[in-house]
Amino acid sequence: MVPCSVTAPSSTLPATAIIPRQRHTSFPRPPPLPLRRARASPVSSLSNGSGQFNQQLFRPGDPPQPRTPLPGGYKRPELKVPTLVLQLDPDEVLARDNDALALIDKAVSRWVGIVVLATNEASGGKLYEAACSLKSLLRDRAYLLVAERVDIAAAAAASGVLLSDQGLPTVVARNTMLDSKSELVVLPLVARIVHTVDAAVNASKSEGADFLIYGGADLKRVGSEVGYVYKSVKIPIFVSCGKNNVSYADALGLLASGASGFVTSLENFGLFGDEFLHKVLALCVRMLVAGMLARIN
Repeated sequence: MVPCSVTAPSSTLPATAIIPRQRHTSFPRPPPLPLRRARASPVSSLSNGSGQFNQQLFRPGDPPQPRTPLPGGYKRPELKVPTLVLQLDPDEVLARDNDALALIDKAVSRWVGIVVLATNEASGGKLYEAACSLKSLLRDRAYLLVAERVDIAAAAAASGVLLSDQGLPTVVARNTMLDSKSELVVLPLVARIVHTVDAAVNASKSEGADFLIYGGADLKRVGSEVGYVYKSVKIPIFVSCGKNNVSYADALGLLASGASGFVTSLENFGLFGDEFLHKVLALCVRMLVAGMLARIN
């Protein structure tokens, strides 16, 4: 048997044949080339110490890298409570009334954390123009939400949308805004207007709303229902009293039930004094802290 690593001699050669040895000619070694600094590659694709390329460059089917270190690549917006919700009409924004604009500026500088732009008009031109103007005025001092119109909210780069209890599903509205702006890092806010306890619990637990606006004209009934909802959900609840102004006693009762604030029009906000707003929000802070401690215990 002939080992596989050795080549057997040909049978045609005589046994005494001698294969002459090859002579190697030595050539002078060329001078060493000067050292050249390696040029940095424009694509940093080598893993640390592994010597392998980044597999994502060659696997187009792999999911894209997250845009942030958080799961899913998005951050949830931080909603600071307690705060007030200021509801505006496009005409109030586009009237070019310096007093109105100054009042809006005062509201978002200290007291208001959410601004809702709402209209009953079917045309979206005026709503879009007002949303763009508000976006410039707010300068990230407050979240801007457009009522019902997800398309206008996305086109104006608003912070989110406020849906009625008969509006789009929360997940559809959120995904629509995400699809319209691929560069978004912070998830859009999607809030829901509710009028019953069941709708409030469903909007929070089943639909994933970011916060609720509980509406109703009977403040006593609303306060009782908000107290029940507060024990069942973990998202902020704001109370809308329609066009009625909120007295200190009304605010005291609503905040005691667990509300994180209330909705006000620009006209009603102008009637509030700084002392009133300071007392109300300071009281709300104490009640929210007490409520959180009660939940922990």
